[in-house]
Amino acid sequence: WICAYDEPEAPLQTDVLDLLTALVDKSIVVLDDTSNGSSGYRLLQTVREYAALRLEESGEAQLAGARHADFYCGLGNRLSEGMGGRNQPFWFGAVAEHLPNLRAAFDWKLRSEPRGALLLAVSLDRWWHANAPGEGAQWLSRALASDGDQDLLRANALYIASMLSAMYLGAFKEAHRFSRECLTLAEHLDSGLFVGQALHALAVTRAFEQNDGWELETRRLFEQAEPYLRRAGAPPELGYFLNHYGFVLFLAGDPSVGHPLVSEAVELLSTVGDDFVSIFALDSLAAIEVAIGDRVGAAEHAKIILKLSRDLSSLALGAAALGRW
Repeated sequence: WICAYDEPEAPLQTDVLDLLTALVDKSIVVLDDTSNGSSGYRLLQTVREYAALRLEESGEAQLAGARHADFYCGLGNRLSEGMGGRNQPFWFGAVAEHLPNLRAAFDWKLRSEPRGALLLAVSLDRWWHANAPGEGAQWLSRALASDGDQDLLRANALYIASMLSAMYLGAFKEAHRFSRECLTLAEHLDSGLFVGQALHALAVTRAFEQNDGWELETRRLFEQAEPYLRRAGAPPELGYFLNHYGFVLFLAGDPSVGHPLVSEAVELLSTVGDDFVSIFALDSLAAIEVAIGDRVGAAEHAKIILKLSRDLSSLALGAAALGRW
């Protein structure tokens, strides 16, 4: 409900939908149909600028900004849960629709409450991997530099920042720094999950970097990480790890060991209904199948990858799959 005033002493309660409809009819507010099937309202740019000016004049800009940031940080939690659930296309679409507001909320929180900025950056983990790794790494780096709490949230942010830096940006120095700090913090917090995650990130960094001796060092790190992640009780994280473990063994010339690990990842992720992480595992499996001569299996898995990529509005993931054929 919104209060509208016919007279100073007589507030009239008006239904929000009726009020919005009236504003749309007067071309003050625009109604947009979004890509995920819902509808959204936005102000015309000239109206937005005028409203921002009047808000500053009223002395309430700080309060309004804080409320806006709080709302979108709360929405970030819902988006994170949704992108990890069984209706992922809807939630990935929702991130795309709300991204300008999420960016504004992040900037506000970074200035006023860095903890909230870090939480928001972490909540969009899957979006960064699928669509904007560079922006995600930047958000995480800025928030980590501003928030010094030594806890599991920081460990998670360090892990994500390391993976983005190594896998997409080629920023191996930063990836090593993030993953080693994550490992030290996880050991201090006695978190088996993040000890495993940190070792996973170190292994992936070495695999992408491919310096001398990377095959043996990467295998050693994966072997160290595996028992931690199998005991952690986190199927998506285990599936993501097994995919990388198997694919790196394949790259190192051992497809007979890599293939069953990636197959286990595909089965595990399919069981929990995690389409997003399944794309990565299916992509790895298809590449191995091409190498061992199973082009029929590879082609079938490529079709699944492309469908899931379209559903999740991530052309980058689909393009990666297409590049193998």
